[in-house]
Amino acid sequence: MQAISIGQFGGPEQLTVAQLPDPSAAAGELVIEVAAVGVNRVDVLVRTGRYHRAGKPPLVLGVEGAGTVLAVVAGVQGFRVGDRVLAMGETNKPGFYADRAVVPATAAVRVPDSVDLPSAASLPTAWLSAWYCLRRLADVRRGEFVLLNAAASGVGSAAVQIAVDAGATVIATAGSPEKVHWVEGLGAHQVLDSSATDSGALLDEVGRLTEGRGVNVAFDLVGGQAVADSLKAVGYGGGARDGQPPARPDRVVGRPCRRPIHRAGRRDLPARAGRRRPPIPGATGQPGQGATQRGRQALIPPPGTHSAREIPGFRAQGARTPRARPRRPRRR
Repeated sequence: MQAISIGQFGGPEQLTVAQLPDPSAAAGELVIEVAAVGVNRVDVLVRTGRYHRAGKPPLVLGVEGAGTVLAVVAGVQGFRVGDRVLAMGETNKPGFYADRAVVPATAAVRVPDSVDLPSAASLPTAWLSAWYCLRRLADVRRGEFVLLNAAASGVGSAAVQIAVDAGATVIATAGSPEKVHWVEGLGAHQVLDSSATDSGALLDEVGRLTEGRGVNVAFDLVGGQAVADSLKAVGYGGGARDGQPPARPDRVVGRPCRRPIHRAGRRDLPARAGRRRPPIPGATGQPGQGATQRGRQALIPPPGTHSAREIPGFRAQGARTPRARPRRPRRR
């Protein structure tokens, strides 16, 4: 079969067409004739040698694809030869930039006749990530405000449409006028050019649009300063908490969304001895007024607590949070 592989890390010129042996399936696997593949940022990171799970070249890229089942190993149920399927995997496991791919049957799903294969191939990475974060973890509901950073990205583009479909009001950021136009076309209600908007202007606009209440959900795909801005933009009760979702706190969804969501509910924050947060720009009255009526608290965990440390992407972007040092026993 033919495959697109890299023999060494580098630029696009490292992508070469190679002749590889046809793969064979083991117990519990399917052989798929690939018709379409998704192209994701992870493929670029792998090619340039900046992805820690990539392994060493030679590598066949591609973490998602769609096609037709060519072979079904005995014992596999729910699939038969000729089924149209989408599947997900990892770089080189199997690597979907190829004529054929072998995947576990548990990593494949049949595609309805109404969905074309190129569209199906784009679903696993971007759309499932966005859906899981917004609908499963954040539980976005009609009438809520959602802040989406990097909304023109693959996951961001999917998130805009999912949030709009859920009935939320979407405030989004994108990195250029062209990207702003793209996100507006997806249905976002307000899109800010992050290349021309600083943190203060972003928070001012959030305060204006939400009448000082702040957003209900912040979905960050950037990290660094964007995490801090997201925490400030979330309404009272927002913060970070590990474990299962509490009843209905405001929510901050960091990256990557494969980890449990980190939120803070009104019952959790006082126990963490948090501090009061400055008022959101545009708010009326004193900080905390009306918070009790909304069932929220104007508190966030202080830096260095367990919850703040574990916001996905927080430490990875260089933000420093102090760690408690274990006490050493005194020598006698």
